[in-house]
Amino acid sequence: MEIAPPWALRVVDTTGAGDSFNAGYLAARLTGASQTMAARFGHHLAAQKLGERGAIVPEAALSIPDWEELERGLG
Repeated sequence: MEIAPPWALRVVDTTGAGDSFNAGYLAARLTGASQTMAARFGHHLAAQKLGERGAIVPEAALSIPDWEELERGLG
């Protein structure tokens, strides 16, 4: 399976991007999401991480899309 990641609007720091993907993927799978949805959610979190400095995205800067948006590839 191949799931293309969304474009990051801006890249500030790559530290923690892989961990962000893994966290999103695993969290989605543990809540019953398919592999495809989990990969999209992981990509979404990693893209957000790229726009923030440091390894952790501040909660105020984090956006969680609706599952319907992820299914359409919008997240």
